[in-house]
Order: sequence, then structure tokens, then C-alpha cells
Amino acid sequence: MSQEEYAIAVKKGNTELLEKINTALNELKEDGTIDEIVNKYIPAE
Repeated sequence: MSQEEYAIAVKKGNTELLEKINTALNELKEDGTIDEIVNKYIPAE
């Protein structure tokens, strides 16, 4: 299983957008959506 890292860039000081992105990512992790996307579009080698 390979491991990759991804990043999202946010303009320095834009804490409102950063908080919204982090909240959305946490929700997607908790409900399993991210795992579903990874399994569907990023096959293990």
C-alpha cells in the first residue's frame, strides 16, 4: 500500500475559509466518504 499526501492552499490570514475546509474534511473522514473516494478512484498498487 502506497501513501500519498495532499495539501490545500489557503491565503495567509483567511482563517474563515481554513476553518470551513477543515470542518468539511473532518466530516468527510468521519462519515467514510473520503475512504469511498480513495477506494474508487485511487486503486492500491
